[in-house]
Amino acid sequence: MHRDEVDARLAGGVGAGRGERLSRLDREIRRCQAEALGRVGEALDRLLDRLRAADRRLDRLGEEAAASPDGAGDLRQKIEARNRLRDEMLRVRHHLIIQREALGLARQDPVEQCYPVPGRRIPPGQAGETGRVEGVERRAP
Repeated sequence: MHRDEVDARLAGGVGAGRGERLSRLDREIRRCQAEALGRVGEALDRLLDRLRAADRRLDRLGEEAAASPDGAGDLRQKIEARNRLRDEMLRVRHHLIIQREALGLARQDPVEQCYPVPGRRIPPGQAGETGRVEGVERRAP
């Protein structure tokens, strides 16, 4: 929304008192805050969908790599890319928590419940693993 649009909304009609204008301003601020939180939530939903899809692909590739030694290198690269996506999700989720705290929302459990971040995948060859997930990240970095 542009400044002129906000000014026009806040000006109110003829006879709009100061209290009414302040009330409109407060509603407009709350609406903008809710929209900002919603945009970050939507970005997290998209990242979580991409992460889940990557995990499904890696599960299939892990089975194929176990049957073919040549597939281990490709699997490692895909796991590293998936872990970068996971790190991005952690970063965005942390930004959401910061936004919520700035708005006075102290409890962050709902964020962690709605946007669980799976643990990092361990590439094959490290500690004898085959690309499994370490766990779920509960707290922001």
